[in-house]
Amino acid sequence: MDAYLLNLKKLFILHLNTFSPENQEEILFSLDLLQASNNFRRDTSESRDTSKTINWKVVNRGWNLRYEYFKKTIERAWQKARKNNALLLCHVGTGHVSLVRDCETRYFARKNPLTKGKVFAIQMTSLYEDGEKKESDIKGESCDIDSVVNGLMREGEYCYLPLKQLQANTKNSLKWSKYYPGGKSVCDGLLFVKTKKDSN
Repeated sequence: MDAYLLNLKKLFILHLNTFSPENQEEILFSLDLLQASNNFRRDTSESRDTSKTINWKVVNRGWNLRYEYFKKTIERAWQKARKNNALLLCHVGTGHVSLVRDCETRYFARKNPLTKGKVFAIQMTSLYEDGEKKESDIKGESCDIDSVVNGLMREGEYCYLPLKQLQANTKNSLKWSKYYPGGKSVCDGLLFVKTKKDSN
């Protein structure tokens, strides 16, 4: 794969002038992103194959590389949205949404001076419509989040609730949940989506 990507980049550089400046920049970034992704896959697989113990130095090298390129990808998309006076919505995996761990959302919501205070972290979670109960995430007080959300949701298929509103309706028992580890909220709100228990 390394050889393939290297040859692909050489071929592109050779015919660089056949592309517009905008496309040149776009393709170069895409090629670098492919290389970073390939390095990440190789580093993480190597760390597991070399011995029974995971080589965390190699794993972290791969994770950090991917993290940097995820940030760059979102940054570029945000700049394009900004030029068009538009909002940007990023749908990412749960591990990338946290406001308490080092990840893309925390970077844009808390650290990047251009986007700080303008970014909202919304976690998506399933709300089962066929009567199945989810295993409770609450430690301490009992709290039936499903019934609270169903009451607020009414006939809709989707329901967005800011964490503060959800906390107020559950008599503050969310403070003992996975959404408040160490007393800090992990996101700004939750998007509940009605689904069947065995649905994808």
